[in-house]
Amino acid sequence: KRADSDVYTLNPSEMLSPDFLRIVEKARAGKADSALEKSTTIGDRNVYTFPCFRQEFCKRLIKELENINKSGVQKSRPNSMNNYGLLLNEMGFTDAFTDPLMFKFIQPIAKLLYPEAGKVLTSHRAFTVDYERGKDTELREHYDDAEITLNVCLGTEDFKGGDLIFFDGVRGFKAKEESSVKKYLRIKHKIGNAVIHLGSGIHRALHITGGRRVNLIVWCRNPVYRIRMGCALCRRTERHTLASRAEPADATETKNRIE
Repeated sequence: KRADSDVYTLNPSEMLSPDFLRIVEKARAGKADSALEKSTTIGDRNVYTFPCFRQEFCKRLIKELENINKSGVQKSRPNSMNNYGLLLNEMGFTDAFTDPLMFKFIQPIAKLLYPEAGKVLTSHRAFTVDYERGKDTELREHYDDAEITLNVCLGTEDFKGGDLIFFDGVRGFKAKEESSVKKYLRIKHKIGNAVIHLGSGIHRALHITGGRRVNLIVWCRNPVYRIRMGCALCRRTERHTLASRAEPADATETKNRIE
């Protein structure tokens, strides 16, 4: 039973940061807001951070996630790497929350910042991850099954550590190091703030040293880009080419279904 049914439907004015709404509005017009211009670069890729969710909404969402966990409902692991968290499409968030979040808000930003990989996003896998001592405390180096990844810190307020590290390398291949010093970018989590990046970039989450941290992750996929560049994980193109021939709906039709 849902304790807070309102969090399952995206309400931009109540849930999204005013700064984020402004960023999206400018992105739809093909312009970068000043918050996006302050990007950090690792190798030849940009990683961006910006306000996304209102902090009060983060608290409400975490409370509802805790309600789900206590309910005893059957649930899958969020992904093959994390043991704790929720796969949101299993919990009823897709149609009214994560679909609109990707199509209406992530898509304009992704298209502006990553014109090839982020041009047309047609599907996603949205989940939460939960870090705490005695459970998952870190995530080793990996890359995502996604063209574009949005990572939003929900809290809680008492967490320490767990910074994101981005390395200079893609899809299992680190850049050749000419010295013993690794090239990396370190980003600290801030409640309500998002990090957006190419899923192919190698990254990891450092040990959480105190408290509990919950993040919402959206793996956004672009099948057209996959056909040309290969799967984000295996680099193969054959199965994506076959799937595209069998898929009746194009990106426009998919988008129209939720608007």
